[in-house]
Amino acid sequence: MRIVTNPGCNLPAAAIRHFDLEICPQQIVVDGVSHDTRAGIPYPIIDGWIRTASDFPHVVGTTAHEFAAIFARLAKETREIVTILASRKIIQTYGAAASAARTLAASAAFGKTPIHVVDCKMTDSGLGLFVLAASTMGEAGVPGHTIARCLNMLAERSFFAFVPGTLDNLVKGGRAGWARA
Repeated sequence: MRIVTNPGCNLPAAAIRHFDLEICPQQIVVDGVSHDTRAGIPYPIIDGWIRTASDFPHVVGTTAHEFAAIFARLAKETREIVTILASRKIIQTYGAAASAARTLAASAAFGKTPIHVVDCKMTDSGLGLFVLAASTMGEAGVPGHTIARCLNMLAERSFFAFVPGTLDNLVKGGRAGWARA
């Protein structure tokens, strides 16, 4: 079984190597320039982009075409794929992965490899915890469909909150307005 996730899981390189995680491509676009987030861009650099960019930086998630290529490659080497992604309310990566999984399921060449797509309904550390839980279950021999079912149940019962030090970046990014802040 292989686990696919996006760079938003923010797991250390050692964990990614240990669990042989497949990190899908994702870009942050700053003033028209794309940066691959798999490269591990430090937070101070991202904070600097947010402060200085003429347009608020935005993230471009993995496309269905990119997921299809990843799933097709992994299907040749594994019996099951579990894809754990950040909340679909934040980024459209979940929809792209689900579309690619449906497309490959209908394919004679790859339809025998189940692909499970999980929306953890969180991002960053929350996503990372889901990926670590799935990886640990996978190492213990738990089948992918059971892992996906457990993660879906956990997502329905989980809650994450944060308290920002300032509302400036939330307002600049359109997530909050000064009237509401």
